[in-house]
Amino acid sequence: LQLGDDVIIPSGITISLDQNLEIASSSTLDVDGALTGGTGYALILTSGTLSGTGSIDVDSFSAAFTSGFSFTGNLTTNAFHSTNANINSAATIVVDNTLYLSGGTMTMAAGSLALSNNATIVVDGGMITLSGGTAKLTNTYHVMYKGATSTAGIELSGSGLTNITINTNSGQEVKLSNDLTINGDLTLTMGALNLNNNNLTFSANGDLAASGSGTITSSSGSDITINASGGLSGTLRFTSGGNTVNNFTLNLGSGTATVMVNGDLMISGNLNLQQGRLNIGANKLELDANATVSGGSTNSFVITGTGGTLS
Repeated sequence: LQLGDDVIIPSGITISLDQNLEIASSSTLDVDGALTGGTGYALILTSGTLSGTGSIDVDSFSAAFTSGFSFTGNLTTNAFHSTNANINSAATIVVDNTLYLSGGTMTMAAGSLALSNNATIVVDGGMITLSGGTAKLTNTYHVMYKGATSTAGIELSGSGLTNITINTNSGQEVKLSNDLTINGDLTLTMGALNLNNNNLTFSANGDLAASGSGTITSSSGSDITINASGGLSGTLRFTSGGNTVNNFTLNLGSGTATVMVNGDLMISGNLNLQQGRLNIGANKLELDANATVSGGSTNSFVITGTGGTLS
């Protein structure tokens, strides 16, 4: 839609897209009826106006606007691509598959955002904030980080959070802003997860994927607790110079379950061996001068490989 175009879909009328539709310049699309789109077709809002009280159900919605969104109906899309999207009206937005935060800030100033079951939030240069609107993150959903260094936000706060993938550019990281509990799989494909003085916990159903070359960056301000029933499938890899943990708790589902560590690890607080085995391999597990050890039994102990040390 070009400069000055004004399209109105009245109540009771359904229009189906057969191509991509971009609302640009000073054009207006008012949807009081219904707008639907076939597979692969996108509704793109840049510098125009989207208004109305009806329903929109499209394969993809591309949002690159800071104003012009006054739609108050129901917007359902398979993929939502946000670049500085400012949702400032009482719209109900449902993302069925993927929410792409591709740049800038997606601001929920009003309205509501919900993810369908097993949807994924992809953070690739963008972020999401709430300033009057709501985000319903109760269904099972996943988060993937790509691109440059970013700071985690509300995408990690939902009760439905399950799998997390760190796949940033080499040398980049994701910084936590709050404690994080892993209830599904944590996959460290590339880059680092910087605990940033927050705590990392693997729940009974949590796991670390065996694939990937990414690392965890930790300091004496962070605790790591591993309650995974079967141990961890992958190996804990720490960033060089970021391999200090305050309290490290091992409480696996059985005395034979194991957590492997690749690289030296220093504990400044407490090593709490409740159940399961901590295998340091050929590396060094170092207890700081003021560190303590609690627990420890035939059901929970440290294993070293050839060349490995407990210091």
